[in-house]
Amino acid sequence: MIHIINVRPLISLLLFSVLFLKTFLVYAMSEQQVINFAVLANTKIKEQIYRDRARDFEIIHPNIKVRLIRLHSKNYPDLLAELLAIRDEVDVINWFASNRLKTLVDNGFVVDINDYWQENYLDFQFKHASKEQVLFNNKVYGIPLTSYIWGFYYKISLFKRLGIKPPKTWPEFIHLLDTLEQNQIAPIALGTKYPWQIAGWFDYLMLRLHGAEKYKQLVKGELAYTSDEVVLVFNYWKNLLNKKYFFAQHRFFDGDELMPLIYREVVGINLIGSFSLSSLPIKNQTDIGFFPFPTITDKNENSVLAPMSVIALTNNGAKKSHLIPFLQFFNTNETQVFINERLSTFSPKQSARIDGRPIIKKTAEIFEAAHYHSQYFDLEFEFEMAEYAKKAFSDFINHQDVDKISTLLEQKRRAHYSIKDK
Repeated sequence: MIHIINVRPLISLLLFSVLFLKTFLVYAMSEQQVINFAVLANTKIKEQIYRDRARDFEIIHPNIKVRLIRLHSKNYPDLLAELLAIRDEVDVINWFASNRLKTLVDNGFVVDINDYWQENYLDFQFKHASKEQVLFNNKVYGIPLTSYIWGFYYKISLFKRLGIKPPKTWPEFIHLLDTLEQNQIAPIALGTKYPWQIAGWFDYLMLRLHGAEKYKQLVKGELAYTSDEVVLVFNYWKNLLNKKYFFAQHRFFDGDELMPLIYREVVGINLIGSFSLSSLPIKNQTDIGFFPFPTITDKNENSVLAPMSVIALTNNGAKKSHLIPFLQFFNTNETQVFINERLSTFSPKQSARIDGRPIIKKTAEIFEAAHYHSQYFDLEFEFEMAEYAKKAFSDFINHQDVDKISTLLEQKRRAHYSIKDK
C-alpha cells in the first residue's frame, strides 16, 4: 500500500521557520550596538592586546560589537592628524594624559566624565597626582589606564661585582659614575640618533633642582630659559658632559637600542622607561635593576617622569548609553592588570597591581610615593616648542655651550608665545 504524505503543512512550517529566523536576525542586528574604539598601538603586539580585551567585553555583552581603530603613527602631529581625520567615527579613545589630552579637550573632541567619576568613587581608586593628569578646569576627562616611570636601569650582577649600590644623592651618583669609568665601562648610556630620550635628562635636572612648580612654569612658557634656574640645569648637565660620562657613540643609537649594551656591560646605567625592557629576553631581564633619579638639593624632591595613557569618551560616545559599561570594563582591576602586564607597564590604580616582577613592583611603588607625575618633556610642552628643544638638547651634547643653548631656547620661547621685549 502506498501512503501519500501531505507535504503542504511541512512546507508551510519550513517557510514559517525561515521567515521567523530571518525576522529574528534582522531584529538582532538592529539591536546590536557598536563601539568604535581608537587605541594607541604603534606595534601589532599592542593592537592585539587591546583586541583581545575587546573580545572579552563582547563575550560579556553579546549585543555590543567593538570595532577597534588602530592609531599607529609615531610622530605626534601625524598621530593627531590621523585621529582628527576620523573624529566622527570614534566613540572611545585610548590617548595620552596631561597636555596631549587637553589638546583633545580644547578641540571639543572629548567630553568630561565628572558624573561617572563621582558616582563610582574614583577619587578613592586613584591618587591625586594621577587625577591631576586628567583634570582640566576642575573637570575629569579620562580614566587612567597605564603608566610607567623613567629612571635608571642597570645590571644587578655588575653592581654586585664592583661593590657599588644604587645612589640616592648626587655625590653618591657621581661616585657611581667614577667607579664605572675606572672599570672601563661607559657610565651613562644615551642614544641621540633620534633625540627623544635626551629630554629626560633636562626634565629630571629641572625637577630635582627646582621642584614641580618651577617646572610647570617652564611648561606653560612663563619662565625664561635664560633665567638662573634653567642656566643652573644646563651647568649641571655640562659638568657631566665635561667629565665624559656619556656614551661616546650616542649618535649611532636610538634610545630603544641601549638595554642590550647594559646587559653586555658596555655601558653602566640608562635613563629610560620600562618599555625598553622588551629589547631583552625575559631570562636576561631578571638581572636588570632600577633606581630613581637621585636627589640634588635638600628639598627631598621626588617627582617622577611617568607617562600615562587614559581611556576618554568622545562627543560621539557621549550620545550612546552603552558606553558606560565599556568605561566600567576598562576600569576593572582585571582589565587593568591584563593590559599592563602585557605592556610591561603598571596601572595607576593601586588595587590593580599584581605583577610579580620585582622591577615593575619597585617602579610602581616609586610612582605611588611621588608628589608630582610629569608626562615627559615632549608630552608636557607644546609640540613646536618640544621638537625645537629636543634638537637643541642634542646639539648641546656636542657643543656644551650653556649661553648658546639658553639663548636659542629663550628666543624660541619668546617667538612661540609672542612675548615682546619690555
